[in-house]
Amino acid sequence: MDKELVTLRGDVWAARLQGHMSSLPHDIRRWMDENTRLLKVDKYSHCGLLRVGGDLCFLKFYADKSPLHKLADKVRMPTALRSFEADAALRWEEIPVAWPRACLRARGGYLLLSKGIEDSDTLLNLWQGGMQDDLAVHLMRTAGETLAAIHRAGLCHGDCKWSNVLWGGGVLYFIDLDAARPAPPESRRQARDVARFVVNAEELAVDARYVEQFLDGYLRETGDDREELVERLQPQLRKLRGRVFKDYLFPPKPLA
Repeated sequence: MDKELVTLRGDVWAARLQGHMSSLPHDIRRWMDENTRLLKVDKYSHCGLLRVGGDLCFLKFYADKSPLHKLADKVRMPTALRSFEADAALRWEEIPVAWPRACLRARGGYLLLSKGIEDSDTLLNLWQGGMQDDLAVHLMRTAGETLAAIHRAGLCHGDCKWSNVLWGGGVLYFIDLDAARPAPPESRRQARDVARFVVNAEELAVDARYVEQFLDGYLRETGDDREELVERLQPQLRKLRGRVFKDYLFPPKPLA
């Protein structure tokens, strides 16, 4: 097993995960099909929940995309490891993201193990299922505050859509930091995070007053001027709206 699974971060939890597996599966994805509660599956990743030693964990397998991609990982930080480092840096700042537990090189890809959030659901699912007004206001404002905290820490999220915002145990978490990058304040990358959240709200036909709660929370934490923020957002909003709404029969209401 040691020759096939190489611990990159988190020795204790990596050992627990290997012990939970008993023996190294030949096919990681098939093992996850059979031993986790799958949350998402696509061509290059498997995501699922499992209990390791009684603790709920989130496990993600990042499959190698190509021999060239595998070679590139030798000269740059692999996505799984970059996500681990971003989560760890934000947790150090006491920003609510899933606690990273281990990162391993596995046969055919990488494994990232994080703390699972009990009784949680994404902001997307919660909104589509219907929410009371007071909870909706709280979540929108908290999302703005939390994203601002990530930005103050010198990072961008990189994929700031509602399916990557998790509510559980009275805490709002930003998850899936695979695309996180260093980003200075007021940078294009940080503006794109805010714009992505806003455009996702427009896709869901969210009332503008809830979007304002999100922006108010963000501005309160950053101290930015609203007009200046909206001006910075415009190029990113145009790009994202152009992709998202190209097949729609109506344009989104401009953020003013």
